[in-house]
This record gives sequence, structure tokens and C-alpha cells, in this order.
Amino acid sequence: MKQDRSGLESVSRARQLGGATLRSSVRLFDLLRVASLLGLGALSASGCGKENTVNAGSPMCQAGELRCKSTAVEVCKADGSGFEVQEVCSESTPFCAAGACVACETGSQYCSGNVVYGRCHDSNEELAVQDCGDLSQVCSEGRCRVASCEPTSTSCEGNEVVTCAADGLSIAKREPCGASQQCVDGKCERQRCQPGAHCKNTRQVELCSADGLTILELRDCGAAEGCEAGECLPKFCTESTTFCKDYKRMRCSASGAAEEEWPCAPDQSCETSVEGGIQCSSWVCEPGADYCADTEPRRCAADGLSSVSLGEPCTGRTTCSAGACGVWQCEPGLDFCAAGEARACAADGLSSAPLTPCDGSDPSCELKTCDDLPADYAGYARWPLPGTAGHPFDYLVDPGARTVRDQVTGLLWQRQGSPLLHSWESAKSYCEDLVWAERDDWRLPTRLELLSLVDYTRVGPAIDTGAFPDTPAEAFWSGSERGASGQAWTVGFNQGDAVGTAPSASRRVRCVTVGAPQKPIPVSGHFFQVTGNTVLDTATGLEWQRGTSPTDRSQGVSASYCLDLELDGKTDWRLPTAAELSSLVREVGVTTTFIDESIFPGTQSDNYWSATIAVPVTSNPTYWRVAFNTGQTSTGIWGNNEWARCVR
Repeated sequence: MKQDRSGLESVSRARQLGGATLRSSVRLFDLLRVASLLGLGALSASGCGKENTVNAGSPMCQAGELRCKSTAVEVCKADGSGFEVQEVCSESTPFCAAGACVACETGSQYCSGNVVYGRCHDSNEELAVQDCGDLSQVCSEGRCRVASCEPTSTSCEGNEVVTCAADGLSIAKREPCGASQQCVDGKCERQRCQPGAHCKNTRQVELCSADGLTILELRDCGAAEGCEAGECLPKFCTESTTFCKDYKRMRCSASGAAEEEWPCAPDQSCETSVEGGIQCSSWVCEPGADYCADTEPRRCAADGLSSVSLGEPCTGRTTCSAGACGVWQCEPGLDFCAAGEARACAADGLSSAPLTPCDGSDPSCELKTCDDLPADYAGYARWPLPGTAGHPFDYLVDPGARTVRDQVTGLLWQRQGSPLLHSWESAKSYCEDLVWAERDDWRLPTRLELLSLVDYTRVGPAIDTGAFPDTPAEAFWSGSERGASGQAWTVGFNQGDAVGTAPSASRRVRCVTVGAPQKPIPVSGHFFQVTGNTVLDTATGLEWQRGTSPTDRSQGVSASYCLDLELDGKTDWRLPTAAELSSLVREVGVTTTFIDESIFPGTQSDNYWSATIAVPVTSNPTYWRVAFNTGQTSTGIWGNNEWARCVR
């Protein structure tokens, strides 16, 4: 049964003194040793032989907090940097418990009210160890603790009312004030105004205190001023009216001191009508672009609503194209021979496309089949692209000859490539020395020829494994150099990426030759015909947007951009597939970008989106893209901002 504090102290102390004479003499040496060590500075305030630097800059304890260190009482310094000795327990009270010197050695301490109690080990009597009230502290978990706040009091932290716990050691609860309230002196007060300066109306500035409880000032703007963003600004437009500015439609604010754009449609500009009204009018031409109005070169005005002449209409052996009179390269619409090739002149006379290779029926035209690739060939397709709309993959397998003929491209492939890994030079030698299916005209494929085997609906490997069994999901060498980088192109058949690789690297090899006559390669090295704002690829049959998207966008927004595009009166544009976009990469003659910039001006040295999703499809899908600064084909997360060039 618990006794009063003074009674317990006297009873416990008497019992301890009566039975502890020998123990006191034994401990006397220990006490003297502790005192000696403390006097010599062997024990520091933190209990170590040197200053504690581990938590330098942060409090180690709460000021005034007591603790026991052997038979000494230590107190936390006022700055919280550590403990220092307050008292060394004497013979009459030789033991330390709960930060106090006591007469007996106690077991676990506990709290009763605000007093720390313990039990003597030798007598099991209760002992009142420490009255925490004498220290202006509170009893918690068997020791006196420094209160962190006034018990049950309320205060403000930010815009929250915090209530101190009954023991003063913690926060009992936090209550945020409402959106139109402010915490003041431990309670939520309703705000009278918005803190800071703001517009009370279009003519008055209201200045409110930081707590939102007091209106400090209400100031009227001048006659030629209006209130905007909490200040009086000069008026510069008529209140709430609409007007044109730099071909944009604008709206004046209610104060007359600010304006905002009221956008027209993407292909419209703001103009003032004859009656004086403001309207959005559709462009008659691409703003700032040179174009042809029949045979006359013209330059479109910045607003897209008018144009100026760039000279006389084109006559004679010239044709207007992209706002300029170009001299004919050949007779429009006629077939002709040039550099050993049969060619068909375009209708404008400014370009030509190769005809079917000569079959010997025309003795006046001595043409080659053009199966050999010239060293400076830019690597463009000479056929429709397999796996694209209207041209599904179509293979003819000859198991005996171990060959596969691509019915779309006319290329003849090894069904299984070399079983060994090769460096680039070794790969070229392997194909050049190869005798396969009674043919010795094998070579390494170009980058695009190798990409023509990629099936982007498959993965690991990304190829028709029925036609090409046992294809490893690894990178294969092409015979194409990657511009002037010192690298050669490889195509990875795990997913279908095309990257530059050091020639010394070891990669797989599959050789190719021509299984059917190919289109002659034009002298220009490409099959593109430029007409106005579009480019026709006479080999693939694809028509391209000559320019590029005005900004970089996510994959989905880029797809929508193409669907909404109207160019030269054509509206059926779309985002290209990965195979289609890869067909624009130029492999030789590269300057700043891996594309012919004379054909596709304004191409960004960056990634362009395709419409081909990468498999397997995930919750955060990736799409294939082509980087025209590197020429490489890779995947990117659909939400990234990349550029777009549309196709139809």
C-alpha cells in the first residue's frame, strides 16, 4: 500500500542505512573514483572523454532534464548541447535513480501523480524518488521530463490550432482552420479580407493585413487608371472590348488596364472588317511562305490573308514551284535516258523518276539493271515498305536453297545467317565471299533493307519466325555507314531498333541479294518529288508533309495534329508508322541532320513520333520514333514532347 512521501523516504532511508554499512564502505572507493575522474575531466558532460561532435548544431537534450550517470546526477545544459554533472551521490544517499540521489538501490521507476516512485531492491519498500513538480517538470514513464508546451493550452502553427496534451509532452490534436479563416492566439478567426493587395473592384485597391483580419487601406485609382493584380495601372484599351493585335484577336479587361488573347482557329487570323467589326478570317495561304498562284510566284503575308507578287509568271522552260520559277531538268511527262538509266520526267519538268530497268527491247537505250548499289547511295527504299498499309509481309521460302524471297521488295535473303558473331569488316567479307543457293553476289544489306524485315507487332525476335526460324533476338550488321560518325548501322531484332555501332563490335550477320529487278537509282540518289508543300516518294508511293509540326508535342497530340492537317488542299494526313518514318533517314551526305534538308527543310535535329506502339504494351506505353539528329530508331514514352511530320 502506498504511503505518504515523507514517511516512505524516512522508512526507506532508515532501512538502507541500517543494512548498508559494509556496502557503503565498499562503494566509498567507487564514489571517490568517480569524483576523482570528474575532477580530472575524464568524464565529460556527454559521458565520453571528449566533446560530442556527431550531432553538432542540433540539441542533444532538453534544458533542465535530469539523468543518472553511474552514481552521479547529470543535468542538461541550458543550450541543450549535452549533460553536465550536477551532484555526486553521497554516503547517506549513495544511489542514483530518476535523476536524484536516494538511499537504496531501486528497481523500475513509475509515476504516481507528478511523483516518481521506485522499490528498494533489498526491502521491496516503496520509495518516493523525485517530485517532478519541484523541478517544474512532469512525471512520465518513470522519470521527470521537461514539458514541451503548457498542458491543455492551444496555440497556432501556421494556419492550424494545436492543443497541448495534458502531460505537456506532446501535441494532443491539430485542427486546420477553414479556407476563409486564420489561426490567431490559438483559435480560428474568420478572415475579413484576402491578405495582401488585391482589386476590390475595377477602380479600387484593397490592402489587407497578413492574417486577413484587418482592412489596412482602401485606395481609389485615378480617372485614367484601372485596378489589375492588386495595383492601379494606366488604362490602354477600352474596357471589355475586342480588338486585333499582331493578327491575334484580343479582349480588353473590365478595368481597361490589361488584355488577354481570344484565340482564333489555328488556320485563321484576326482582321477588322469593312464595317469596323473584329472577325477571324481563314488563311488564303501559309503565313510567310512562298507559293505559286498558278504560274505566278507569290509570298504570303504574315497574317496569311494576303500576298505579294515575287515576279512575273513563269514562262518558257520554267515551272513555278514553292514560290520560284525553276528551270526544267527534262521535258515534262517524257521518258528519257540519263547516266545509263531509263527515267520518266515529272509533269513539272523539275524532277524525274526511274523507269523499270531496261529489258533490251529498246536498242537506242543501253541501260543496266542497276542492281549494284553505288557507294554514295543514300539508302532510301526502292520499293513499297513491307508491313505497311496495302503491303503486308509476303515471303516465299525455298527450304532446299535455304533462302527467303520478299515478294514486296524483291530482295532475296539467307534464311539462316552466319552462326558466328562478326566485326563489321569480317561481316562484309563473309557476305562477299559467300556462295549460297548457287549464287555468289551476296552482300550486307543496307540499313533500310534490314529494317524491312522488322515486324513491330512482335518482340524477341521482331521478325516472322516461320520464314526466318531461329533468328536470335540480337543486333545484325548492315553494310551502311552511319554518316561520318565512324560507326556502321545495326538493327536489333529483339524489338527493331536501329543504332550506330562501332565497327570493332561483334554482331550477327544475314546476307542479301536481289531476287527481282529493282528501280534504277536516280542520279540525285533519291526518289522524292517536291510539289508545293508536299513531297512524293515515287518508290514507296507515300506523300509526305514537306515541313514539320510547329511545336513538339506528345504522341497522342501529334497524331491529332496530322489528322487535322490540311495541306495543299489535302486532308487525309496521318502520323507515319515506324517503318515509313525510318525510310526518310539519309545515310550519306549527312550535314546537320540525317535527312535531305533541301527536300525537307526545317527538320528539327531531334526525335519525331511514329504511330507504331512498342510491344509488349504497358500501362505507360512507349511508341517508336526516329531521331533525325542521330538517324537512330528507338522508343519513347508516349507523353514525351517530340516532333511530327505527317504522311498520306
